[in-house]
Parts: sequence; C-alpha cells; structure tokens
Amino acid sequence: MSEQVLRVGMDDDLKASFERILGELADRMARSREETDARFAATLDAMKDLDSKVGNRIGDLTEKILVPGLKLAMRNRGHVFTSLSPNREFDVVENGVTRRLTEVDLYLENGVESMAVEVKTQMRKEDVEHHLWRLDVMRKHEDITALRGKTLLGAMAGLDILVEAREFALRSGLYLIEMIESEKYVKVVEPPAGVRGW
Repeated sequence: MSEQVLRVGMDDDLKASFERILGELADRMARSREETDARFAATLDAMKDLDSKVGNRIGDLTEKILVPGLKLAMRNRGHVFTSLSPNREFDVVENGVTRRLTEVDLYLENGVESMAVEVKTQMRKEDVEHHLWRLDVMRKHEDITALRGKTLLGAMAGLDILVEAREFALRSGLYLIEMIESEKYVKVVEPPAGVRGW
C-alpha cells in the first residue's frame, strides 16, 4: 500500500489576496484599539472632572453650611469646641517612612474632647461603616491623634442621607448632622440611645 501525499498550496494571486485581507484586518484592529483608547481616556477625564466637581461641592457645602452652624449646634448639646479644622490629616512614621493613618473631613476639639465628622453629599451605610473604622483607628493610635485622656465623638454629616445610613449611624452612637442647603442650616440629631464615645 502506497501513501499519497496531498500538497496544498496557494497560487500567487490567492496568497496576495490572503495577505491583503490580513493587512486590512490588522489596520482595522489598530484603528479600533486607538478609538477605544481615546474613548477610555475621554471617560477617565470626564470622571476626574466629575470627581473634582463633587469634591468642590462637598467643600462648598462644608464651608457655607456646616462650618458656620456646627460649633453653635454642638454648644447647644453641651460640647464647647474651641477649634475646628477641615481636612485634618493624621500621619504615622514607621521605620522612617511617613504614611497617612487617616484623614477627617472636619475635626473639632477642646481640651477634653474631640469630634471627627465625615461629610458626604449622599450618605450611604458603607460611608458610616468606614467612619466607624476610622474612629477605631484614631483611638487605637491615640498618641498620634492626641486623643490620650480625651473623649472622641463621631458624627456623620450629609445633604442626602439614605434611610439605611441614617438608622445605622444613630444605632452606632454617632451624631447625625443634616445639612439643609436651601436654608443654609444644620440640624443635629442625637442618637436615641445616647452618643457613644470612642
């Protein structure tokens, strides 16, 4: 029995057509990749712009509504804060390297107590959970945060406060600060079970 070998080949015209088609596909893929990259870059730019606008919005709300009314509102609840610092940063040095421990949107203090306020345009339960974690970190590192011997209070401030976030914040012992933009007013809600100190 003999073996037959079938040789398949392309004539020059077929080979040229095949190479042309492959070249066209490669060109289309390159153009598509460039278009996708351009769209992705435009989307990133738009997201950065939105993030900047949201950050500015929170800054405006904090400056125009929250800061002017908060010290007075807290004084009415028996907390006389003598200083108020926006965007307070706490850094820790480990092995000669400085790293950010945490940052607080608004930090009020006096000689006996401090209050860390997280400010959100829209407050969600996850925001409250993160702030509770932050308060624990601040207490754990009380030498860095200058909290030794002081009571640390927590508060959540927001313009649009989701129901689940509101209930969770109050159950967790946080003050709830409602910013009412149309009236340039803050309303402080005390937790029904009392304010928790960290």
